[in-house]
Formats: sequence, structure tokens, C-alpha cells
Amino acid sequence: MAEPQPQIALTAIRSPESEGFIASTLYSQGWSINFRALDCQSLLTFLKDKESSQWVLLISTDCDGLTEEILAHLRKVTKQVILFQSSADDHSTYSDAISVPDSSLTLIALMRGTLRTPLIRSQLQRESAKRAKVIAIGSISGGLGCTTFAINLASEIASLNKKTALVDAHAYAPAIAALLGQRGLQQGSHPRQISPGLWAQEITRAEISEGIESLDRTISDFDCVVIDIGVVRDLAANLSGRRWSSEALIWVSNFADELILLSVGDHLGIERLKSLTVELATNSIKPAISFLHTQRPLEKRSGGQSEKFSKLVTPLRPRRILELPHDARSLHAAESEQMTLLESNEKSLLRKAIARIAGEVIS
Repeated sequence: MAEPQPQIALTAIRSPESEGFIASTLYSQGWSINFRALDCQSLLTFLKDKESSQWVLLISTDCDGLTEEILAHLRKVTKQVILFQSSADDHSTYSDAISVPDSSLTLIALMRGTLRTPLIRSQLQRESAKRAKVIAIGSISGGLGCTTFAINLASEIASLNKKTALVDAHAYAPAIAALLGQRGLQQGSHPRQISPGLWAQEITRAEISEGIESLDRTISDFDCVVIDIGVVRDLAANLSGRRWSSEALIWVSNFADELILLSVGDHLGIERLKSLTVELATNSIKPAISFLHTQRPLEKRSGGQSEKFSKLVTPLRPRRILELPHDARSLHAAESEQMTLLESNEKSLLRKAIARIAGEVIS
């Protein structure tokens, strides 16, 4: 596995309270602060003749000696400049200056979006306009039914008279259209209605930026958004990465309300879950975490797997610890008919279990 790129920052913030808050937050997330400038002259001296393409500079408008010309130069010699305003009047001089974040999570969201900072800023500024409850679905490994669960959870939520958007963020291989017999879900920048109360959209690699940006509008237009992000692994590397494949996970880490992670209780599943729980404990994300134990046939006979699963995830204080029964027959029938479980067999045990979960997550 490739090592993640180092996360290196510089600060030039006059307020000691703001600078201390920013520095301590970045340290907690694995960033290194290579230099903490007191004024622009000391900053320019430090940067002279140095290779700084990996550095993100956080600077305030009241930093001594700052001018528009110096700011333009700093933008050329660093990877990214994030400019914080010291007063509301600064916006007239520095139109892209933003307020110092009022929480660690907001600052982390800003840092995770340094390559698309204008988009992140606009989302942060419009967070108050958010209407939807955002439920993200992920899994510890492939083949656990992450997309199937997301489809049926969204269907059940829609049946509860909630205007619901189902978003497939498997940008490398979206599957909702194929599973439901729909076409055109990759076209346009807004979900398309596929049944009463339910809309769907697939985000593709070719249009990843537009697809992620469309989520900002979606959370204002719907009551609930269910977003399938697929396998979650190498959490720290992906949250700090600059790869197209990380974009959906970064968005979820900043704006989702709940992240439901599917896992199994077999030996391999437990080992992968151990690694993920360690990463979750050391990387701050906005959504509350829930765990969903998806049973397999062998687990019914082996016993004790549910107890191992619960013991492993309980220290993280998850919002919910959930279970799904094994029901291959109902799943096969629904997939063959390209229907949801609600449409195919509403009396199945699996469908009833997902309906109960839907009721919990929107309450």
C-alpha cells in the first residue's frame, strides 16, 4: 500500500487564540506545522529558496505586512492558501477571505477540501440551508451487499412519506441502474425520480466534480439522502488524499449525519473491522457511526460471532449496532425482478428488518 502524502501546513495568524486552535486541531489529525510565522516578512524569509509545493498556508488578513501583492506571491509558492478574515470589513479588500472556523470539524472539513476549496467554502456557508438527513452506507470489504442495502433503505424511507434521494457514489463502478433496471441515472446533475417518493443518481468518474457538487443542492431539496460510498478502507490516507476516488468519502466525512458500516463476524471480517475501528478512533468525522452486522449462513451454526462484533465496536460508542438476517432467497428474487424488497416480497424477514432500520434512522 502506498504511503499517504505528508500533510504539511504553515500558519501566519496574528490572534494567538485562533492560531492555537488551528494548530492543535491540525496536529490531532496528523498534520505537521513546519513554520508558525509572526509576520509576512518572517514568512517570506522562511519560504525563500524552499521547495514548498506540498505546503498549505493558513494566514489571516491582519498578519503584519500583508498586501495583495504578497498574497499573490504566496499563492504561487505554496500549494494552497487559506485566508481567514480578522473582521467583517476585510471582505471588501480580500473577497475570498473566510471566517475562522468555529469548530474542529469545520476546520477539518476545510483542510480536507484544499483542492476544491471554493466548493468546500460554499458548502460550509450554505450548511444552514441543509434540509435533508444524510445517511451514508459503507462496508469493510466488497461483497457484503452495501449497494443492495442502500437501495432498500432508501425505498423504505421513501415509503414513510419522505422525499428521498438515493445516490450511488461508486464512481468507478456504479450499480444502482443495473440492479433496478433504470437508465439515464448517470446523466444530468440532479437525481431522477424512479418511483413514488424516490429519486436516484449515479456519480461517475468522468463527472466526479459535478456529481459531488450536485450533492450540495440535493441536501437542500430532499428530506433524506442515502449515499452509497462502497468499501471504506485506509481511512486516514483517503481523507487526506487528493485522488478522485476519495471525493465521496471526504464529502460524507464533512456533511453526512450518520455513516452505517456493514461488516460480517467471520475471522476476516473481524480483522478488517479491527483495523477500521482504530482508524475511526483517531480521525474526526462529522457523521455519527453505526455498525450493521450482516449475517451469513455459517454464522448461524458457529455462534458467538454477534458477541465478538458488538464487543469490538462498542468502545467507539456507535449510535446503533444493527443486524440483518441472512435471506438469500428474497435477495435473489428481488435482483432477478430488478425490484426492491418492498416491491418484490414485503413480508420477507430481510425487508422487515430494513424497514425497522429505516424507521430508526429518520426518527
